Amino acid sequence: MRLTLSAVRYRYPSSDVDAVIDVSLTVQPGERVLLTGPTGCGKSTLLRLVAGLLQRHGQGDFSGQIRLDGVDPASAGPAERVLRAGFVSQEPNDQRVSGTVGDELAFAMESARRPPEDIDAALPGLLQTVGLMVRPERSADALSGGQTQRLVTGAALSAGAKLLLLDEPLAQLDPVGALQLLDRLDALAASGVTVMMVEHRLEAALSMVDRILVMADGRLIADAPVQALTPNSPLLSALRGLGLSVPGMIDLADRIAPLTIPRAVFEPPPPAPVRALGAPVVSGASMRYRYPGTERDALDLDRFSLAAGERVAVLGGNGAGKSTLLGMLSGLLPGGPEISDVVMVPQDPDLSLFCPAVREELRYGPQEARRTRQEQDQIVADAAEALSVTALLDRAPQSLSRGQRLRTAIAAALTCQPKVLLLDEPTSGQDHDQIERMMSALRGALSDGALVFATHDVSLALRHATRILILDQGKRIAEGQQDVFAALPPHVPIVLPPVAALCLARGLPPMNPADLAARARPSEQAQPTTTPARPDGQATPPIEGVATRGPKPSRGLDPRARLGLLFAAGILAVTLERPISLAGFAVLCGVPLLWLRVSRAWWRRGLIAVAAIIWSTVCSQGIFYSDQPRVSLGHIGPLHLYREGVVYGLAQSMRFVGLSLAGIAMAVSTPPDRMFAALVKLKVPFGLALMAATALRFLPEIGREALVVRRARAARGRPVWQRRPVAWMAVELSLLRPVIARAWRRAQNLAESLDARGFDPLAERTFRRPLRMGRADWSVLLFAIGVSVSAATMRLLYVLYIAEALYMPQLRPLYGFVRGWL
Repeated sequence: MRLTLSAVRYRYPSSDVDAVIDVSLTVQPGERVLLTGPTGCGKSTLLRLVAGLLQRHGQGDFSGQIRLDGVDPASAGPAERVLRAGFVSQEPNDQRVSGTVGDELAFAMESARRPPEDIDAALPGLLQTVGLMVRPERSADALSGGQTQRLVTGAALSAGAKLLLLDEPLAQLDPVGALQLLDRLDALAASGVTVMMVEHRLEAALSMVDRILVMADGRLIADAPVQALTPNSPLLSALRGLGLSVPGMIDLADRIAPLTIPRAVFEPPPPAPVRALGAPVVSGASMRYRYPGTERDALDLDRFSLAAGERVAVLGGNGAGKSTLLGMLSGLLPGGPEISDVVMVPQDPDLSLFCPAVREELRYGPQEARRTRQEQDQIVADAAEALSVTALLDRAPQSLSRGQRLRTAIAAALTCQPKVLLLDEPTSGQDHDQIERMMSALRGALSDGALVFATHDVSLALRHATRILILDQGKRIAEGQQDVFAALPPHVPIVLPPVAALCLARGLPPMNPADLAARARPSEQAQPTTTPARPDGQATPPIEGVATRGPKPSRGLDPRARLGLLFAAGILAVTLERPISLAGFAVLCGVPLLWLRVSRAWWRRGLIAVAAIIWSTVCSQGIFYSDQPRVSLGHIGPLHLYREGVVYGLAQSMRFVGLSLAGIAMAVSTPPDRMFAALVKLKVPFGLALMAATALRFLPEIGREALVVRRARAARGRPVWQRRPVAWMAVELSLLRPVIARAWRRAQNLAESLDARGFDPLAERTFRRPLRMGRADWSVLLFAIGVSVSAATMRLLYVLYIAEALYMPQLRPLYGFVRGWL
């Protein structure tokens, strides 16, 4: 796929400056291009323009010309689009469009109208390609962040796109997973696929690219072959000048020239003074957690301790339990130790930002701690300077780029001066200089506190951690300092960077190239190679249990049958009037939830919500019931509780609870894409069907995110019961800001993902799992509709009898049944 850009320019509608300025370049078929530059320089924008997404979905000002083999990507049809370009954004979780791994990989192939049997046959190879060791029927919600990154990468290339556009594909991958993905990208490029990726991790990415593009302030300032990145080269100077990551061995070779690394001897630095640790924060805690619907513990860790002054790096492969450990330490997941004054910044920084401006976000913690205005201003200024957000203080946090939002969230956490700060992947979207400034600032600000950060960056852990904890499958396999890497099992996906391997081989403490160069002197003795070999035993094992013979129908009841059941439940809810029958109806509607593996915490919350609904409805109707006659059951002061109102309230609450449980059971058990297909089959207008399916996809996540936002606010401020009612309401309303902003951003990302995978409501497509109404579907549906229609008919005949409009003596038993039971 030949890509050409001519004088491309783009400006977002909310900005006064161009995000991309006069970019012209040509990329040949099979070329492997790395696009890098400082955070916010326009890299992601350029990638979206190449994919044709901003031209179709954005409202900004675009000019110039982009062509893929002579075709404008913004005007290509859906089936042609997925064959030309595949796109993966920085937010992999927002790009998921299906409920299972297999359906996610199949979506673009369905848009390309490939036969269902060919789609199923391609799934094992795609899973092998991205190193995702799960079965196609695995729920996509059960994957870790790194596994989701692999999944959406596989989904982007599943239809055979000739141009692959990747926005930081290595950000959430462990080192071995990154190497495996790069190897596959290399093989794809060798077969003629053009690969263009945005990445800050240059050292890892350089192994497979043959061209480097550097952007700054929206402009393309460097375009050179990878061979040009050598010691004392203009390209190396450009990367350093922009504060970007420079490959360690090239950086070191440049600094010790004219010495060569094999001839250099590095004198060890004087031992650093041993700093006494402060008071223990956690002592010998045991933590164990298993996510609902999974077969093994996500974390099983004993004797975990943490002391003030420690900086603990948590390393491990994707799904090793790093985020689970942080979640338990923060209190977000149950079963962790009780820690006071702990603040966590999750992988998604949006959920920590709830103020209208960055300045107020940073001021929130000191203000809640009742600091003076002068102290607040100083704390805000120091944190903003340390995290490079001074120029952003008057901007809305949710309007910033992902890297800027992450730095803002960390700065806001830092201003709270917590005893324990937890960071989950704090380097995502950050260039080298920003990472170093951030870690230095945290080291100074948390001198009396503890820092725990989960990362895949081994160099970061070596440079800034006082202790390294390595997890694998939820268990501790090593803990210590630099020596923890000496005897790791071969299956652990951790690879030492070359400079770190050099230090380890020479018996040196971990040092950066500048410090190493300062201690280098020549020697005639040959030195061993410093580039570590790739670890053995990392071959991707085959995936068992993947059937490849023909299309598979949707599991369980067909979504159309489920919609029919919900319709039947609605008829029954309207028909029934007696509280006892409505209580039975509510129980029956809640039975399907027993098969959905709902966690105990959600059961508790659900039961509390049901009790609150029943209590509030019964009390309100019992007190304010006005129809006559009525019998008082008692009174509280001037307020009477009437029996007829209590009965009416019980009936109304049971009706509401039953319908709610039926809707929740259908929403939780039905993948959004299957629901969308069912609604389209039922001739529901496209816009309404898409809105319903999107709500089905997002509502559970929005509920979970609302809890995360609430905990983030609680960790940074006073409890709500210590406020006046007006202030309490203001706090509650402010928590809606990140939830709404996150939902809006997610909707935009999902729209881009659907577009990039060729979705078009008017275009034909195939289905890997076609909708089929089988005997079981028809039997259950007809029975449910028969029961509900029969009940409605009996109720209608009874109403006609009561109204003296129709009386049939032979129906007297039916009238008695309706009066007594319905």
